[in-house]
Amino acid sequence: MKTGAATTGPATTDRRRLVLVAMTLANAMILVDQTAVPLALPDVMQTFGIGTASAQWVPNASLLPLAGFARHSARWAGSPRWQALSGRPSVVC
Repeated sequence: MKTGAATTGPATTDRRRLVLVAMTLANAMILVDQTAVPLALPDVMQTFGIGTASAQWVPNASLLPLAGFARHSARWAGSPRWQALSGRPSVVC
């Protein structure tokens, strides 16, 4: 039994490419979200007729799902199931 040796092959390469594409798309979505929300905030405040103090829920509503998904993803990355799929332990957790 080999320990510590990374397997290479078509399935592993495809999986790595899929992970790279998924991470790239996720980062792009986060970038757009974190750029668009502050830019749209003045229009949201004007449309709903609210002040600065009341508008704090808009960025919070944007960041809460992101924080939840980040926590969930980190927990899943440290799970034995992920370690079994990737063939090596996670450095995240």
